[in-house]
Amino acid sequence: MRTIPRIVLALAFVAVGFATWPSLARAEWFLNGNPVCTAPGAQSNGRCAPDGSGGAVILWTDERRGPGLADLYGTRILGDGTI
Repeated sequence: MRTIPRIVLALAFVAVGFATWPSLARAEWFLNGNPVCTAPGAQSNGRCAPDGSGGAVILWTDERRGPGLADLYGTRILGDGTI
């Protein structure tokens, strides 16, 4: 049975580390942040993913129709902070 040399494992570990390192790009947003949702009710379970052009796609559950009536909402925020 063939074993993988330790140097190969170390290089793979370093490569994965660099691939998942946060980018240095920053959005030009307001000082205290931009509101993503200003609707009444509870918003929770927010998730965010980059859109590939400096912005992000954000999804969350929202109870604006009333307690226990959760819906899924989402929006895209551009790199300059506009929705």
